[in-house]
Amino acid sequence: MKNHTSLFVATAMTAAVSALSSGSLHAQEATPPAASSTIEEVLVTARRRSESMQEIPVSMTAFTSSDIAEVGITDISHVSELTPNLVILPNSGGNDGALICMRGLCRTDFTITEDPMVGVYLDGIYVGKSIGSLFDVAELERVEVLRGPQGTLYGKNTLGGAVILHTRKPSGEVGGKATVTAGNYGRRDAKGYIEFPVNDELAASVSVLTKNRDPFVKNTQGDDRWDENNRAIHTALNWRPTENLIIDYAFDRQRKREQPMASQMTSASGWLAAMYGQDVRPDREDTVSTFGASHSNIDMTAHGATVEYSLADRGTFEDLVIKSISGYRSVKNELLNNATGASSPFIYNEDIFDYDAFTQEIQLTGAAFNGFIDFVVGAFYFNETGDYSNEQEIDAFASHVLLTTEIDNTSQALFTEVTAHLTARMDLTLGVRYTEEDREQQHTLTDLTSGFVVMDTYNQTYLGAPEQIPTQIDESNVSPRVSLNYQWTDDLMTYATYARGFKSGGFNARSNTPLQWGPYDDMQVDSYELGMKSTWLDKRVRLNMTAFHQQLSDMQAQVNAVDPGNTQGGFSIVIQNAAEATVNGVEAELIVRLIEGLDISAGYGYIDAEYDEFNSFDINTGAISDIADDRAFEFTPKNSYNLSLNYTFPRFTEAGTLRARVDWSGSSKVYVTPKISGNDDITQDSYSLVNARISFDDVAVGDGVLSFSLWGKNLADEEYKIGGFEVDAGGGNRVGTNQWGEPRTIGFDVSYRFGSML
Repeated sequence: MKNHTSLFVATAMTAAVSALSSGSLHAQEATPPAASSTIEEVLVTARRRSESMQEIPVSMTAFTSSDIAEVGITDISHVSELTPNLVILPNSGGNDGALICMRGLCRTDFTITEDPMVGVYLDGIYVGKSIGSLFDVAELERVEVLRGPQGTLYGKNTLGGAVILHTRKPSGEVGGKATVTAGNYGRRDAKGYIEFPVNDELAASVSVLTKNRDPFVKNTQGDDRWDENNRAIHTALNWRPTENLIIDYAFDRQRKREQPMASQMTSASGWLAAMYGQDVRPDREDTVSTFGASHSNIDMTAHGATVEYSLADRGTFEDLVIKSISGYRSVKNELLNNATGASSPFIYNEDIFDYDAFTQEIQLTGAAFNGFIDFVVGAFYFNETGDYSNEQEIDAFASHVLLTTEIDNTSQALFTEVTAHLTARMDLTLGVRYTEEDREQQHTLTDLTSGFVVMDTYNQTYLGAPEQIPTQIDESNVSPRVSLNYQWTDDLMTYATYARGFKSGGFNARSNTPLQWGPYDDMQVDSYELGMKSTWLDKRVRLNMTAFHQQLSDMQAQVNAVDPGNTQGGFSIVIQNAAEATVNGVEAELIVRLIEGLDISAGYGYIDAEYDEFNSFDINTGAISDIADDRAFEFTPKNSYNLSLNYTFPRFTEAGTLRARVDWSGSSKVYVTPKISGNDDITQDSYSLVNARISFDDVAVGDGVLSFSLWGKNLADEEYKIGGFEVDAGGGNRVGTNQWGEPRTIGFDVSYRFGSML
């Protein structure tokens, strides 16, 4: 496994030293706060420079620091309920990682060979795998959700979009915040943040977080299921040694020792019903009888360094800023879980995941020709190495095997985006990304009962005989982006955008035969958008809308295929580039502030996702057939919606301020697996959730203020499925399994903030 520590330090130091040569600082004046009766301007960095969200031709949702505090956001899972056409759920194992779907694009397997279709970034640093992406941050400053293919601005190429987390940077002043929480299911949380100056040039901050909750589900036969036991620390330094140089460093550490989610067998038929019929529980239960011990342990460590240097104007070029973003991330995860929830080891897994990633990005931003163009030019490097093992016991098929996979993947890219201000109101943006990806991966399969090594890519053998098994992929791609926007008035902008996204090919860590192993080829999406951003009634109403059309080609999909290497039936379920699809949709977001103290926000997402072609081997006819009519996009509801009411009551006492917030969100039917027929039992019908919070804030105590909040989530105690799968043995012998969302939770927060946090 490669060691990037020295390269990480050298890169940051070299960028810092070389930046000291010359230049001057171009300071940005702070925007004065808007009047309380109008909607505040939201500044974002979606295009690598600070801009008003209403002036950029990008479909996005942003959450400010006040939004984050009011909703209680500490990780990415909290934002999806308030973001159209975005689904974020925990992995089937629990809180070790996130499943993220945007505009119909996602991969639901958390294995080490899978790349996400929606990128997650923490302070500009790409988080490469699903495992480890559901992390907690005690003090977030802003969350930005970008929809559509990303690549000409953000590090790693992604098909569906990006979720970008910005932590608070040390301000150089003394301040802090502490919050303690108590709630049902033994909820006991605490988090704290403090920032302070070290000297005139150096500022620091430290945040800590602990989350504890008893299991949601009791288990009469083993460990109880789905609890929280989480510790996290984040430290940051902001160093300004000269007026034109800023160096930010951050260190993150997180440790989880938790129980995974409770899987429940929803149905069983045929001889599988004879074996497991007593385990069927079609509704959410608070007590189960699931075989075996279980745990989900995760340890994450991350370093990030950003060096930003403002250069002097050079000829026609001005406002030049060169930035280096370096990151190192290590994730270790062990998941022991009974995947079906059966009272015997029907599918009993132990997954061990050891992963390291290093990323380096260099950007140059600026303007030219007297402000006629703004530009970003960058280079990106990403390397990930890791080992993954999956020990699997399946008593129904008398199988006990161990699969191991080793990866060493490298992605390199050059990208640029240029915006030309053609007139005072019209902008044309052109971007392009060139990517090269090299993926080297190895795999073994061992029958633990006999000790026989069934498949070994290191030694190129299968079933004990020599076999040519691919282990490397080298791919390249060019992804363009074109956008034209027109500012009709100061309050109305429209835009049209075309962008291409790319996801490289790969291998399948869950394979039992060479054909299942792969490789499969890359896929791409061509995305077309028409959008509008507007404010009305003297900035008391904000309405943003986007319509999009996506063409997906060479989709990586699970299909049946003829497999001579499979001695049990002669066919296998494999990942192949077997599908083409069209996705059309709309997003609309509305904020209304017509009554003093009352904010009304609403969002709506519509997706019409249809497979145009989905070719699979028919085991009954022996022919390739198009099964597009029997395939659905996973975790892609046709309709999703949210409505929030946030009211600050007229101040009736000098003791403090009373605030109340209600959030209602929901969606139409959700398919948790691609196959439609026969899977009604594991499909989630339309449902909605209601969350609420009431707070008494601004209670003066000493040099700071106290806040008291009573909150509730899923107040109606809605029972809804957030995951599932089927085991189909053929001939009507089948089992369906689901995981369920969180039940009703209630709690009470007490917060104290002082100094710079007021």
